[in-house]
Amino acid sequence: MFELLIEHIKPAMEWLHTHPHFAYITTFFIALLESLPIIGLIVPGSFLLIGIGTLIGSGIIFPLQTILSAIFGAIVGDFFGFWVGHYYKDHMHHFWLFKRWPKLLQSGEAFFLRHGGKGVFLGRFIGPMRPITPTIAALMKMPFFHFVWVDVLSAILWAIAYIFPGIIVGGAASAELPPEVMPRFLLIIFLSIVVLTIFYWIIRKIASSFSAFVHYYEQRIWAFIQHTPRLHIIKKLIYTPHFSEKEHQVELLFVFIFSLFSFLFITYQVVTHGFLTQDNNAINYFFRSLRTSVISNVVVVLSLLAEKRVVGILVIIFTLFFVSQRYYRIAFFWLLNAFLIYASTWLIKIGTHIPRPKDTQGILEHGWSYPSGHVALSVAIFSFLIILFSQHIPRVVRNYIYSVLSTFLMLIAFSRLYLNAHWLTDVLGGLFLGLTCMSFIALIYRHKISHIKIKNLIIITCLSFLTWFSFSSIFILKNFNQSLINSQLTWPKSKMSFDEWWNQNDENSPPLYRSNRFGKPIQTINVQFVGDIDLLQKRLLRSGWRILNENTFKTLFYRLTETSTSTTLPILSQQYLGQMPLLSLYKPLDQKNIIIFRLWNSNIEMMPPKTILFAGTVNYYHAWSPRLLKKQKRPLKTTILPSPLQMLLHDIQHKSNIVQPKIVQFKQYPPLNDKADKDWRGLVLLLKSR
Repeated sequence: MFELLIEHIKPAMEWLHTHPHFAYITTFFIALLESLPIIGLIVPGSFLLIGIGTLIGSGIIFPLQTILSAIFGAIVGDFFGFWVGHYYKDHMHHFWLFKRWPKLLQSGEAFFLRHGGKGVFLGRFIGPMRPITPTIAALMKMPFFHFVWVDVLSAILWAIAYIFPGIIVGGAASAELPPEVMPRFLLIIFLSIVVLTIFYWIIRKIASSFSAFVHYYEQRIWAFIQHTPRLHIIKKLIYTPHFSEKEHQVELLFVFIFSLFSFLFITYQVVTHGFLTQDNNAINYFFRSLRTSVISNVVVVLSLLAEKRVVGILVIIFTLFFVSQRYYRIAFFWLLNAFLIYASTWLIKIGTHIPRPKDTQGILEHGWSYPSGHVALSVAIFSFLIILFSQHIPRVVRNYIYSVLSTFLMLIAFSRLYLNAHWLTDVLGGLFLGLTCMSFIALIYRHKISHIKIKNLIIITCLSFLTWFSFSSIFILKNFNQSLINSQLTWPKSKMSFDEWWNQNDENSPPLYRSNRFGKPIQTINVQFVGDIDLLQKRLLRSGWRILNENTFKTLFYRLTETSTSTTLPILSQQYLGQMPLLSLYKPLDQKNIIIFRLWNSNIEMMPPKTILFAGTVNYYHAWSPRLLKKQKRPLKTTILPSPLQMLLHDIQHKSNIVQPKIVQFKQYPPLNDKADKDWRGLVLLLKSR
């Protein structure tokens, strides 16, 4: 029955795969109708979105475009509902639906009165409330600016929450899981969501308690400063006519002091090469190991958004709008903050003379490394922009903006580390330098009230960011390709004569080592191969070996469902010089042990002939039980299982003569102090094609 259904819908799926824009348009209108007043009560949009999610999970349509379509559809529907409530606020009770079921409108108003602005967010996830919540928000005279922020955030989370279950089901279907496995897998997903929800609730409670704790002591400190004559200088520094913001000034003062001393401490460590700099290389190596083409494209765009010229354009645009609206005081402090962070970053770079990491093909940035200019400028400029407007924005909306800003700044910091443009200490130094400049200027700026109309605030912000987005888009399009090329990693390369390689031993050359994701050697390379890697793979596949899927998510997926021998495979893919294996094979031995063989490009060129030397490892892997969530620590019975090298060599040479083997001893090199090297016995298998 199920197979017959698949055969009937397969042509439609193939058509959608080649015409995905129809799926995006359909998703947009489903979310739109689901959010419209009255109509949303009839349309089963939630179930339809789950169905759309199954198409994503099956790989028929792309996830990002589909989710964005759902988000925009929900936002447009909500904006229309808000407009209906605002325009028909005096006649809403006379609509036939609310005359027929008056409790529907009454319960909505009571819900909104009970939860306030949060009602817009919560109503999104309650079926009957979803289509009428925006209308009721307008009836209750909720400020539109406040409504926009809450509604956009809720639309993003709602679209993801309703599409994600479909993605899981679609992924399970495309993986061809047996029917008896699906309930177990869905149960695991459900329990994971429950655990994450509880964890999020605990974090929220801790954050709320910490916020109340900080607010209490801010009031105590402010009262102490007010009643202590000897602290009149500090009182003048943090004075503000905003009575409700006086404790916030204490917060800014603490940020200034903490950031200043943190920056000075990090600078001292960098200049003297102290203990903070000792892990720079390890962190740098770790981010090198994370490289993927998709992430690199996104990260390059993020990095270009924080480039000094792009941020400088933002400063100029806001300055022009401030001056055009006669907000001269705001423009002065805005420029003062920008000048201070630009000048201090430039002077400190010249004074410290810290070189950048040299692991990329081109020059990502000219100049010295410490501190990170991208991070310092982003923190100082964007944070001060929020400070300028914070007095005119409701506290709830302000918290959302803080969250978005923090996420953006963390992504900028991540981009600089990911691209290996800076050391970790550079990023930390840039963070604290930006906070120091921002908090110092903000303390002085808030001494007086700068009156600004909320309407002008919205206009200035929207026009400035639209203009900046246009300029930054042109800049990114112009520089993206070259930046992507410059950011490509380089790894050490060498050349070796064929005779030197074949005659190697522990007296004339050390063995090769594979490092972990922090650059620490953890495993000795015990197989070296020169020849046709495809021919070697075919030979091993005929001997019972299987292709090892190095996809981390698929391995985890199969392990959770326990559907195949993939449950015994390691989750994280292993790398050599930041590269994924060119050949990954495994062979099940029993229920507790498998043998894994991998080959990487060693970046060693053989002369002559001009071929590549492949470096590899072959070792046992002892499976752990997914029910116990811990590795089985049963000792390997060598009397039952021969050495991995012997098994590999036996399977290669069985009824075949495609390679010439040679075993070399490295007695002077003991196993590394890591469990990944437990199978090292001082032997390296050399293989060359005949």
